[in-house]
Amino acid sequence: MFTKHFSALGWGLLWWPLSLGLALLLKQHYSAASIAELNWIMQPLAILLEWFSGHHFLQGSNQDGNLEWFSYSADVRLVKGCAGINFMILSLMVYCWVLQPKKPIHQAVLLPAAALAAWATSLLANSLRILIAMTAARQQWDWSALGIDDHQQHRLIGIAVYLPLLSAQTMLKQRQGYLPLILPVVLYALLMAAVPLITGNAFHQPQLFKQHLTVILLIAVLCGTMVIFHRLFLTRTISQTSTQCSSPKAQCRSMVFNATPSFSNFNRCAHRE
Repeated sequence: MFTKHFSALGWGLLWWPLSLGLALLLKQHYSAASIAELNWIMQPLAILLEWFSGHHFLQGSNQDGNLEWFSYSADVRLVKGCAGINFMILSLMVYCWVLQPKKPIHQAVLLPAAALAAWATSLLANSLRILIAMTAARQQWDWSALGIDDHQQHRLIGIAVYLPLLSAQTMLKQRQGYLPLILPVVLYALLMAAVPLITGNAFHQPQLFKQHLTVILLIAVLCGTMVIFHRLFLTRTISQTSTQCSSPKAQCRSMVFNATPSFSNFNRCAHRE
C-alpha cells in the first residue's frame, strides 16, 4: 500500500518538471526563432485576424528579407512580438495546474493536450488584443497626456486581455476564494520580472525592465484594491444577513457562513443589483 501510494506521488511530482521543461523549451525556441520559424502560430493568427476584421493578410518579405504577415488595407504588420508566446507559456502553466494528472499514461496524453489548449487560447487572446489595438489606431486613441506611448498602450491592452483570460482558466479548477485573481498576477510577475533577472536580460535592457516592474506594481495595487472592496462587500452582506435572520441560532449561523468569499456569488449579487 505504501509503495503504491509513494509511486503515485512520485509520478504526480514528475508532472511539474515536465511542464516547466516544456515551458522553458518554448521560451528558448521563441528567443532564438525568426518570425518565419514562428509561422506555426503567426499564420493561424493572420487567418483569425482576417476572419474577424475583414482585412486581407499576406505573407511577404520585409526590408531585411525576412518573411512576415501584413495587411495593406488595415495598415498592420505582424512582428515577432505579436506571436504572444509569453501568454502561451502562462496559459500552458495554468492548464497544467488545472489538470495535474497522477498516472504516467495520463501525463503523456494531457501534457500535449495542455500545450494544444494553450496554443488555441493564445491565438484567441492575441486576435482580440490586436483587434483592439487596430481599433485604437483607427480611432486615434491618444494616451500621451498620461505619459503612455503607443508601445506602452499595446502592452496595457495586452494585460487587459490576458489577465482576465488567465483568471477564467484558473476558474476551471477553483472558483472559490481569490486564487483566480492572484494566480495570473503571480505568473505574470514571475515571467516578466523573475525570468529576466535569471537570464540577465533585466541588466541588458534596464529601462524596459523598470517598465515591467511598474506595470506589475500597478496590477498588484489594483488586485489588492479589488480584494479589499470584495471583503467589504462580503462583510456588509454577512452583517445584513445576520440582522435579518429571525430563525434559531443554528440556522442563522448556517445562513451567515454560507456567504463564502466566492467570485461566482459576487457576480450573481452584482447582476441582481
